[in-house]
Amino acid sequence: MTINWPALTALVIDDQPLIHQLIRPMLRSVGPVNVLRAMDAREGLDILSSTKVDLALIDYLMLPVDGMKLVRRIRLGEDMASSTMPIIMMTGDATQNTLSAALAAGINGFLCKPFSTKKMITQIERLLSDPVPFVRTPTYFGPDRAEMVRRERTRRMEG
Repeated sequence: MTINWPALTALVIDDQPLIHQLIRPMLRSVGPVNVLRAMDAREGLDILSSTKVDLALIDYLMLPVDGMKLVRRIRLGEDMASSTMPIIMMTGDATQNTLSAALAAGINGFLCKPFSTKKMITQIERLLSDPVPFVRTPTYFGPDRAEMVRRERTRRMEG
């Protein structure tokens, strides 16, 4: 599947203005992507409730509501059309615990800060061109984690 970059709307939710200044040109390096910005979870939810967003990049460590709580809120917000959009968690805390917690919250992808334009664009292309099916349990709604692991193993074996 070819990504129609001019039709893509990406939402960056991060409380650091510098991140917005960096990510906007990174995203636009592949085409005229519509990049929306939110400085906190509340602002991000407001945008999601009124705008069709194709992809969100969310910071892990924000105040007053952190990225994990925000992802859970988006995923469990059945009234939100965006509950199944791809979500990439961005963080400088590249520990296994953080990755596990982010996966449990329902992310589709994970970027460790600092990251390159190539790494971010490659991950976005993968998420949009080969979406993982979603599953719902009493305590989780999000991408099928077993399928995500299977696809990652296949990618590693092929590459």
